[in-house]
Amino acid sequence: MTTWPARQGRGEIWLDVTRILEMACLAKLSGIDRVELAYAIYLGESDGGRTRYVARSRTGRHTMLDTRSFLDFAQALDKAWGEGALRAVRLRSLALVACNLAGRPLPPSQPGQCGPVYLVTSHRHLDKPHVLQSLLARTAATFILMIHDLIPIEFPEYVTPGGERTHARRISTVSMMADGIIANSSATLASLQPFLRNPIPSVVAHLGTRIWPAPVAAARANHPYFVFISTIEPRKNHIMLLHMWRRMASELGAQTPRLVLIGRMGWESEQVIDLLQRSPAIRAHVEHRIYAGDAEIAGLLVGARALLLPSFAEGYGMPVAEALASGTPVICSNIPALREVGLHIPDYLDPNDGLGWHAAVVNYTDTRSTARIEQLRRMTGWQAPTWEGHFAKVGCFIDAVRQNAVRSRT
Repeated sequence: MTTWPARQGRGEIWLDVTRILEMACLAKLSGIDRVELAYAIYLGESDGGRTRYVARSRTGRHTMLDTRSFLDFAQALDKAWGEGALRAVRLRSLALVACNLAGRPLPPSQPGQCGPVYLVTSHRHLDKPHVLQSLLARTAATFILMIHDLIPIEFPEYVTPGGERTHARRISTVSMMADGIIANSSATLASLQPFLRNPIPSVVAHLGTRIWPAPVAAARANHPYFVFISTIEPRKNHIMLLHMWRRMASELGAQTPRLVLIGRMGWESEQVIDLLQRSPAIRAHVEHRIYAGDAEIAGLLVGARALLLPSFAEGYGMPVAEALASGTPVICSNIPALREVGLHIPDYLDPNDGLGWHAAVVNYTDTRSTARIEQLRRMTGWQAPTWEGHFAKVGCFIDAVRQNAVRSRT
């Protein structure tokens, strides 16, 4: 593993791991949790002992976790996630949460000392500016955070009621308090810029791609199938695909390809549940797996005709990168974030173009599909974003931001 780049100052990095603790207790982890977990493990293993893990309790109190205990937990969580056994670490998660309630408070700043970097890689508690303001004032920390998307503001119809206001408060906090911003894509940073009152140092660092070892027995099913990896929620556009599959079933009968949906049920997924459970045509050709381990997903990707991602809005396109890294073609929405990740390789379609998606899936089902063969050729030379590259870029950025923040306070 590449080590975290040498830093000029001696200050610590305080990585906020509140979200990963809370979500691990529920065994409901998603893409943002994958990022926070990657930071926790990478910094803990390669930062020369200068990373500390902090978490915020329900009462609003930040405490410092035992470094070794949390790193051991993060590594165990990563292993359990890979094996599709998240529930196996729930008790360990709850024990850490209990320790957090009684944990030691964050030390205040000392005169002449280089303050820590307080690093938040999720959007957790950014909507509570008074809590952050108190923390930063007591510790003289440099505040750097990651923004994943502005979907609740740009597309309020795709989030829970009140989600737009909550995210607007988060972005206001960023505008008022952030010393530096890490964006997961240029598309996300472009969406963020109009909401910033003043320029804030920013960097775009694509998220690392989880490249799994080639499965010993890859899923090479005799019957063609497609894969869709995503939490089931309105903006992901599962409804369009399911209605399309029902139509294909009436047209193709036994020749209808299978669709494998991988992801937990999210907000407003009732219509999808109804279709999966009550439509005979869909039940015959669509399979839903709530949880799947990394090895299982790797096998499914390798054997699939293509990954499908008809989403209306994304901040990044992790499934696109993972599929391409596995050598699997991608058919996805023609939205900026997915184009930024997939470049010229995937076949892009309007997420509202049901007939276009239908034609593309039918085409890719055929083993002689020229469109699929051409996409496989376009993959030649494509390189997946890596966590090593991400952290090299972010490490240099953190150095620069901290030095500027320290100079401005002296």
